[in-house]
Amino acid sequence: MLRLFFHRDPVIRTAAMASLCDMAELDLIRDVEEIVGWIQVGLKDEEVSVSYFALASLKHLISNEELDFDLVMKVLAKRLALDLDDVTNILTVIGSGLVMEGFILILAQAGYEEVDEEDDNENTEGGPCVSFLSVKSVSLLIDLALSSELSRNIRMQTIILSSLAGLPAQVLGLDADAIRLWNANTSDDEAIAAKKRYEDIKHIALSGLEFILTQPTSADEFVDSITSIMATLLQFEEEVHGSALYRGSTLEKTLEEDRKESTSGVSKVALSCLPDFEDCLKMYENEPAASTATAVVCSITGSNLSAQAMLSQLSDVFHDFARENLSEPFLRAIQINALINCVSSLRQSIEKETEHQELYIEAMNEIQGWANTNGDLAYVALAIFSIDGGAMQPGVADKAISIQNKILEGFDTLMFDNAGMKMLSLCFVASKLSNTADARITDVIDHLGEMVKQTETMSGGDSFGVMFGMSVLLNRLIQDSNGNSADTWRVIHIRRIISMYLFSLNSCLTVSNATVLNLATCVVDDMNVSSLKEVCDELEEQFVKDRSVTVLKSILLGLARCFESIGTLDVDLLSCILSIVHKLPWKCGKALTLSAAYKSYLDLGVRDQNDLSNEIQTFSSHILSSPDDPNVGHMIYGMADLSQLRSRAENTVPEIDLVKSTVKSILDPGRDVSRDQKQMAVFASLSLVGELGVSSLSNGVHSYIKKSLVKSTAQFLKVVASNDDEDSNTKDAAIIALGVMSGMKASALEVKKSHDHRTVNFSDILQGKEDTMMLSILIRINSSHGTITSTAYGDRTRAIASQKLSILFKSLRAVALPGNVSRVVDATLNDANKDEVDLKSSCIVILTSQLESRRRVGFDGRGFVDLYVRLLKMSPESLEKLVGAKNVPALMAAVANLIPQLPTSSAEGTLQNMWVMCQRSLADSFHAQNATEFFIGLKSLLVTAKKSAKKNVVSPAVLRCIHKLVTSTFFQDMCQYAGPCLKDVESTGEAEKLWLACAECIHELSDCSAISECDVNSENLFGIVTCSVALNQPSKVSRKAEVFISKHEWLDKGLELENGSLRLLLTSLVALGQKYSTVSEMKASTLSLLDLMLVKGIDTLCLEVLSVMIAFWWDSLQTERIDLDTPLLQVSTCSSFLLTQDLCFKMQAWSLDMIIKFFHACFLQLPPKLALLCSAWKISDDVSIRTSRVLKDTVGTERADVRRKHAVACLKRVVHLLNKGEP
Repeated sequence: MLRLFFHRDPVIRTAAMASLCDMAELDLIRDVEEIVGWIQVGLKDEEVSVSYFALASLKHLISNEELDFDLVMKVLAKRLALDLDDVTNILTVIGSGLVMEGFILILAQAGYEEVDEEDDNENTEGGPCVSFLSVKSVSLLIDLALSSELSRNIRMQTIILSSLAGLPAQVLGLDADAIRLWNANTSDDEAIAAKKRYEDIKHIALSGLEFILTQPTSADEFVDSITSIMATLLQFEEEVHGSALYRGSTLEKTLEEDRKESTSGVSKVALSCLPDFEDCLKMYENEPAASTATAVVCSITGSNLSAQAMLSQLSDVFHDFARENLSEPFLRAIQINALINCVSSLRQSIEKETEHQELYIEAMNEIQGWANTNGDLAYVALAIFSIDGGAMQPGVADKAISIQNKILEGFDTLMFDNAGMKMLSLCFVASKLSNTADARITDVIDHLGEMVKQTETMSGGDSFGVMFGMSVLLNRLIQDSNGNSADTWRVIHIRRIISMYLFSLNSCLTVSNATVLNLATCVVDDMNVSSLKEVCDELEEQFVKDRSVTVLKSILLGLARCFESIGTLDVDLLSCILSIVHKLPWKCGKALTLSAAYKSYLDLGVRDQNDLSNEIQTFSSHILSSPDDPNVGHMIYGMADLSQLRSRAENTVPEIDLVKSTVKSILDPGRDVSRDQKQMAVFASLSLVGELGVSSLSNGVHSYIKKSLVKSTAQFLKVVASNDDEDSNTKDAAIIALGVMSGMKASALEVKKSHDHRTVNFSDILQGKEDTMMLSILIRINSSHGTITSTAYGDRTRAIASQKLSILFKSLRAVALPGNVSRVVDATLNDANKDEVDLKSSCIVILTSQLESRRRVGFDGRGFVDLYVRLLKMSPESLEKLVGAKNVPALMAAVANLIPQLPTSSAEGTLQNMWVMCQRSLADSFHAQNATEFFIGLKSLLVTAKKSAKKNVVSPAVLRCIHKLVTSTFFQDMCQYAGPCLKDVESTGEAEKLWLACAECIHELSDCSAISECDVNSENLFGIVTCSVALNQPSKVSRKAEVFISKHEWLDKGLELENGSLRLLLTSLVALGQKYSTVSEMKASTLSLLDLMLVKGIDTLCLEVLSVMIAFWWDSLQTERIDLDTPLLQVSTCSSFLLTQDLCFKMQAWSLDMIIKFFHACFLQLPPKLALLCSAWKISDDVSIRTSRVLKDTVGTERADVRRKHAVACLKRVVHLLNKGEP
């Protein structure tokens, strides 16, 4: 072995040291002195992996108490020439690689010093102390965490933080007395040093929090470490400051500015100035056209129509809506986004109806009818509806899938007239298939590739459908890949689509651009594009072919819809694309991309509000200095769109005034301006009010919009729309703008509705002592909550804020919080989106943690109890929607901490509300976790009540209530919904855990006779048997169940018995088979069953009961205690591997045929086992006589069924073995 550590091959040395490390970790090394020398040699090995495993071996030997930490640190300092007081020396000698990781693992072993008994007797007041080298090691860990060399290395930071996270406050060097001295403004050096240590650890935690949020994927260990360190600091602050921790700074100053940024809301007066649905409908009725029909479809989302009325209105206008005369890509984008939003509103309205499944069918049939008369746009609507069908039942889902398949089969058919609309429909359906990585997506992308190759000859209509469809598919692929570069299949398609955009953009240029082509090639080949950033920034102005202007508008609109997704994939790639777009002419629709570009930049942190302000100022200066610029319409639209991304603290009045005056100038009848410029000016005025839904699906009113601006914009658009002297394109733009404006009402009302519950003044609630971790956390909670409630931020920014809130909430569970903080938890639960599962989970974590018994000084946690009770009063559906189905079990488990804090009068109602949730999850889809956690919590409560009976932790009245509910309502529902007729194979394990938890809860009741003494029937059979076996209740309970089962006759397997089935009886019988534990019980049951067969006949289930009873007895090895002359090996035990305690639950997943085969196997093995046991029990003659009489009674009455034949053969074999010799 020794020669392996000195081998010339570094691979062999690494393998040898790694093996030694594994042995040390498993504590398999007995003579440590023998291997210490090998480890010391490995420490200075030229191969870093050998040194790493040597250090890791030392770490394991320390943790297994084979080596002393201080001794190891002294040896390391000497062998490696380390200065433990100088972090620069450590970084120079060890470096920042693998060896440093091993060194940090050893530093993490710092802790309390072992105190000798003599020393302990001399000084027992201080408790365990921290050794001198432990203090140095922790200081070194903190210095390494703060060092610039390691600050951006996520792997190294993870190791350092996880090392610090496992250390208590004392080992971290946090001194409560010194901090108190510092609070008294002392100049004591020790207090100043203690304060610096505290500030350093706080900085490490908070900077780590910000660091992990910038990473594309978060490491769970890193997040857990941050949470643990913050929790340690909070507990330390609680010890130092007590209730004063929540008094001090009111955050008023901080929150005042944050409220300007985050609070979202639109006044009712401003909303009342938006056009109504009826206004748009009146315009259509006066002049049916594509523009007025589009306005109606846009405004439907802002109406309060029922599903039937909405479908009827769509049918009335769809013919004109589908006209092809909206050739401008800008207007087509608004049209398709309106269709998407309208279909989504229709689905939501259908969901609210009682007969919503029938309405789904009706809606799909109606839209299919449009396709026969209104062309390709109807297929687009059909594709959207089929992939956005909500919680469809199988029949509806089958129809949706058939529609999707029909559209996918439209590749080579004449179903579509327009190639662009065909590709748009295909892309919508393909986006639905992305989550399953369906191979048909490849065919769709291949078809898109063929279309892109024809970009130069493509018509404007075809190009729009292709480019918009590519954006739909690209966004979904990026979303489903979730930033995982290992998802090769999706990554290939993502890069292929992006490269197709770039190749098609290049084909529109007058002269092909090598930089654009290089970027496209790098993208498709999955190469790093960071080296192209500078080249793209230095591009000159590009020129576009006249015939390709419309095509390029479609390309830019499609790309703009993907900026945010591309940014999450690769920031450098997004920067390159935006640099190229910036060099294109205004006439190609560049202005339409500006808002999406800057929104992505702000979300990603690439640029900030100062950059945005500078960009807007550039536009403003140019427009003021060159009002006759031919591109002023595009510029004013870009400036108007960008101005709404500015901080609310900024004064946007100058930009608004400039936009209004410029728009008025452009539309002046005496001015010669192109129709394109006029259209952009019309929509520039609208962009001051809200988002148009051009480069994204969102079209809502901007926060803090004023009534005067809404009113003046609506009046201006109505004047333009009704001006007969205006050209048709400008009028159409104004008409559609009015429709978009009307549709904004839905988004504004939705935002207001989501904030109606929030009567929470955060500045009054979130208060903390200055310069504490608590105050830092509360400030960040307020800021992050403001972000998730604001509509001014993109998905990425919201996701970061949501993750930050989740981490901060989890850290707060370590301390007792004032009850009014529950209002923050309540507000966050309501503001969290459905997919923000971690945020909802953290809210439940902090809520349940505050119910635990803990020290509270100066305040109580009543607010958390009230919130908990209020949540439990919600309907199961509403509660699951609010907190997330995965978080409900945690609410159920907290019953042990909740009930003692409730008044007796409300305890029963709360328990019933909790059981309603459990019952519903059992009845709907047999999710047993809710009920399991509930019973475990109840058991814990009952155990606590018994242990502290004198303290009356739980009042006697509440205990009586629990007894009544468990033995009646809860047990009856368990028998009804958790019986043995489950179809889901995966649920059998859940069922076993559930029944065991239920039985243990019943066992803790002061009196469970209500269950053990009740009459057995088919409804409670399985429950009574399962609980009696689990709790080992008196044999009379099992005897009652045995008699009940035995009296039933065996029927053909296809026939069901009264109030249950053959499956119920047989599975209950298998559960009962485990109950027999004594010879007297076995003898009595054997003779009793034979007597019952004499009376009831052989067709009863007596023989099944006897065969299973004997099989379980035999398998339990009770026969080892019996003195038998006959060798046991002659008796088959082939069924023993099946006879497990959970067999009755596993059997629930079997088919009835399989269950019958199992009992047939028990029949075959019964005769030899029964004969041997009867001989040992000295009842052979009694059994033989009874069995012979049963057989005699069957003569002449034999039936042809298989079971009768097996039973007769079994009994004959029993008689033969009992009367004629050995088996």
